[in-house]
Amino acid sequence: MPILSRAAVVVGADGLIVEVHPHPERALSDGDQSLTFVEFRRMMSDLEPYLDLQREACELRPQLLAAGGAD
Repeated sequence: MPILSRAAVVVGADGLIVEVHPHPERALSDGDQSLTFVEFRRMMSDLEPYLDLQREACELRPQLLAAGGAD
């Protein structure tokens, strides 16, 4: 899940749906695809630099369009 989340952020996804469970092995459904709270925090920390790049790109886009640059 963390690798797919990173890819989604890089291509500009508007959001992510992530299943989190304190004990995935005890989950009644989808435990094998759930992250623990620690794994979720780690994933979000890992995504931060990619989110920063995406924010910067969004801030630059209006300037490029006003200057006649291609998107």
